[in-house]
Order: sequence, then C-alpha cells, then structure tokens
Amino acid sequence: MTREVAIVALDGYADSALAVLLDVIRASAAIATRAGKVPPLRATIVSPSGARVQSATAGTRPDVGSLRGLARADIVAVPGIWLEDPRDLDRVLARPDIAVTAAALARAHAAGVIVAATCMSVFVLARAKLGAHRATTTWWLANELRERHPELEVSVDDALVVDGRIMTAGAVFAVADLALYLVGRFGGPALARETARVLLLDRHASQARYMAKHHLRT
Repeated sequence: MTREVAIVALDGYADSALAVLLDVIRASAAIATRAGKVPPLRATIVSPSGARVQSATAGTRPDVGSLRGLARADIVAVPGIWLEDPRDLDRVLARPDIAVTAAALARAHAAGVIVAATCMSVFVLARAKLGAHRATTTWWLANELRERHPELEVSVDDALVVDGRIMTAGAVFAVADLALYLVGRFGGPALARETARVLLLDRHASQARYMAKHHLRT
C-alpha cells in the first residue's frame, strides 16, 4: 500500500528541506519498484494559497495544490522555513498563511492523519494546539519553543521525535531522518537502509554534537 504524503510548502521554505524530503521519497519508490514491490510513499506538494510558492532563495514552485485535501492524505509534512535570527519568529508566525496552515494541520490530525514538521516549522505545528506531546526543533530555537509552548516536552538533543501521530525533526537536514523513518515504517528497514545508502545519507540520533553552547544561552 502506498501512503500519500502531502508536503506543505510555505513561503520562505528551506530549499534543501523540501528537496531532501522529495528525493528520499522518490528514491525509495524507485528502489521498491525495481524490486517488484509497491512504493511505500507518494508525495504531492501543497500550499495555503494553492498557487505557486517561493523558497528562501527566491525559487518558485508552480506545481502545488491546495490544503483542502489534507484530511485525505495519510501523512502531512511541513518542511522548515528558513530563519536566521530568533527575533524574526514573531514576524513569520504572524503571517496569515501560518494561521491557515496550523488550522489545516489540526483538522488533519483530528481526522487521523500523521502530522510532521521540521526545523522552524515545528512552531507552525505547535500552533495547531494538538495538546501535550514530545517535540524537537532546530537546537538553537529549542528555548524559544519551550517558552512559547510550555505544554510541549521539548527535547533539544533529539534529531527526530515521534510521539504517536505527531513527528518533529530538528535542524534543516534532520528532514532526512524524518524521511528515512517514514520509509522504514511503511516500506521496511531494508528499504530505508538501501535508500540511505543510495543517497549517501546518515541518520542523526542526536543534535548534541552540533550545538554551540554559547548560542543556546543567548
């Protein structure tokens, strides 16, 4: 059975976050097909406007659908928005498309869909108000997430946190950990390992060795 993954691209998304997620899904599908098996995942890209969306580097994707079909997806994933300074959080989170996306994530989760977010977009998922759960985000925004959402048990060390049907990943390239986890869960560990080998990807059990401790104190 192929699970449908709706990837919500928000304006300012990190180019690599979307690309890695798509590449892992496509590579796993190709490997499974060549082995005579059903691809575990199939991706579509959607946006709050249902129209073209712009990345952090001003690239555009015209091939996007709307959020209306999220409740029919099996998995909804929101790649991280590129952010360079915590002081920009309020400006980004005040955008109308963020509120629209958070509400759509809440409806999808209520309908039984797996919801996931990476890096700064974990703040968007937190605005869906899904109750108390474990979560992670990019390590240098962990304190902000704790302060803004005390209902969350924030794990700064973990690159990937899976808490029931809620999944969160850390800094930008932790999206690979999320993607490989989904491949392994729905396609089996052997397929996940082969996909990682083909794409030359490593999994990250922890963000700890990448942290700048002085950054966490500022």
